[in-house]
Amino acid sequence: MARSETHYLRLVETSSPDDVEPRADDHDGMLLGFVDMSRASDVALETIVARVQPAWAFDLRPVPYFHIGRLNRRRMFELFRTWSVCYRDVAGSLRITENNDASLNSGAVGSFLNQTMAMRPVHAPIVVFVDHETALSHAMSVLPRYLRPSLASSWCARALDVELRDGDPQLILRTAHGDTHALEAKWLGDRSTR
Repeated sequence: MARSETHYLRLVETSSPDDVEPRADDHDGMLLGFVDMSRASDVALETIVARVQPAWAFDLRPVPYFHIGRLNRRRMFELFRTWSVCYRDVAGSLRITENNDASLNSGAVGSFLNQTMAMRPVHAPIVVFVDHETALSHAMSVLPRYLRPSLASSWCARALDVELRDGDPQLILRTAHGDTHALEAKWLGDRSTR
């Protein structure tokens, strides 16, 4: 049976005791950052990795790429090694080849991320790469409920971007509602003491 290219599976979500519900203004949890790769620049990616120093970088894109500006795959993985970031191609591991694959909307992604994070304690933020704004919005609303917290009481889901101000890249964190916040040391976990 061929996959439909126009239909998406949407789950009817019910609350579960295992779900972690983020509070609208919760600033006490660990940062769960999302990057819209369709808008990211090479400067933005380097700045995000260096300033956030995530424990994990999860890629939900069916076709991961890092050839952006002066970046390439080799340089990006050098950055991951420099900052001790564990990268996982989630879509590749789950054999997701299209953006409209039903697996992206199921609990399969959340389950995979939880199993992966169980291999190495989460002591720093997590960054998730997505293909476009729609995927970013959907992931920001769904993933915080599926991921089990480690050291944090909940997740602070924020879209990550970088703006140049007077030639200096400034990290911008946005909520799902568009509110902007500065990066707070408490969101960085153990890495804030580096």
